[in-house]
Amino acid sequence: MSIKALTDDGLRYLVAKLKSTLAPKSHASADTSYGAASSGSYGHVKLSSSAAAANGTASAGTANGIVANANHVHPKQAMDKATSTAIGAVRPDGTTTTVDGDGVLKAIPPTDQAMFLAAHRVGSYLETDGTNPTAWGGTWQQEPSLGPYKWKRTK
Repeated sequence: MSIKALTDDGLRYLVAKLKSTLAPKSHASADTSYGAASSGSYGHVKLSSSAAAANGTASAGTANGIVANANHVHPKQAMDKATSTAIGAVRPDGTTTTVDGDGVLKAIPPTDQAMFLAAHRVGSYLETDGTNPTAWGGTWQQEPSLGPYKWKRTK
């Protein structure tokens, strides 16, 4: 077996051949044929330099290995109003709920009058020491009674 000497030209040829066929040391490449991700293989991804899509225009799909930068910002999305059959944005009326500056929804505690009316529905009876319950809300009619004053809520 004979050993042949490697010339400088031969060495340069081998180095060039290795560089053209092996993965680059940094694994970064502007060449779209090297390391590109696809639906069939994992690969490198490229950060996008584009601005985020405008409201309502973003769509799911393929981006050919291009992803958003870490500091990207999503546009503010508007919501339709809620309806009796669809979920959407809810606007409190300020009488039963409020929203503070941080967007926290809070229930307003019911008044004594509201709790009294909720506890005494139309058609219910109430006995008092003579006090007319109309002061607490609703419409009341005095009923005959042998004992305490008896009231019936009519409205």
